[in-house]
Amino acid sequence: MPKKDSCCVHASDLRDFTIDAGFSTPVFTVYTVPAGKIFVVCSWTNYTAQTEAWLRRSGTRVTYTHVPQSNSYDHKTYPCGIAFRAGDTLEIEGGGRHSLHGYEVDA
Repeated sequence: MPKKDSCCVHASDLRDFTIDAGFSTPVFTVYTVPAGKIFVVCSWTNYTAQTEAWLRRSGTRVTYTHVPQSNSYDHKTYPCGIAFRAGDTLEIEGGGRHSLHGYEVDA
């Protein structure tokens, strides 16, 4: 159902994913954007010490994170967002524990 106020993001549009991708799978699919929607990633936190990872859009690398030492993390924010269209898969290449935050709106 279309929202009356289409200029704003509503609480029901927000999406948060916390994933433990492990280390045995080189690419972990987090989410597939449903038909008629656009998903926008606003921030990404990598909690896994001494690891690096890529965020991919249907196989294409779009951004990178690296945690250089123990007892640390890497938090990235994307003020303009990283958009994923309907049918796109949001994937993490590289293992570890990650949190992704964003919103989903009608296309």
